[in-house]
Amino acid sequence: MAMNARARSSPTPGGRRKSGPQGTAVVAREDLPAGDRAHGGADGNGAPALVGLTPPFAEQRFPLHPVQNRIGRSADNTIVIDDPGISSEHARIDHDNGHWTVLNALSTNGTFVNGRAVHEAEVRDGDRITLGNIAFEFRLREPESDPRTATAWQRPGIIVGGVVLLSVVVIGAILLL
Repeated sequence: MAMNARARSSPTPGGRRKSGPQGTAVVAREDLPAGDRAHGGADGNGAPALVGLTPPFAEQRFPLHPVQNRIGRSADNTIVIDDPGISSEHARIDHDNGHWTVLNALSTNGTFVNGRAVHEAEVRDGDRITLGNIAFEFRLREPESDPRTATAWQRPGIIVGGVVLLSVVVIGAILLL
């Protein structure tokens, strides 16, 4: 199943969709189910994904299949990125034994991980993957579920510690009076 990244047209008067240059159906962003938009896949489980960082794909979420993902302009890719700087089959992202790897598929404009040109490289949560001029962030999970990115008020230990410290200060002040 291909995921089309270009979301520009609306149905024609007969309810039919327009097609892109390679025959890929082009749909309007508002026609996508809410779960398929920027954060949260159709299943809403926060599965590994590429999240667009550059326009026109900024904040679009592309869920990754658990084993292999082909990325490119061609409609037969797992993730279709309709951009002239992307090759028809630009790169692959594979998952094996707990490791995610990005592989350049002989693209014209290259594949980069954190700004470094690669043929093959292991990627980790938060790494920046650039295909041609389009940048994505590789995410293993949604940021809200990662305790390292939670604000101080979202961390229960911080709140309890703050309450205990405040209590000690107040009791100490009362005893000194």
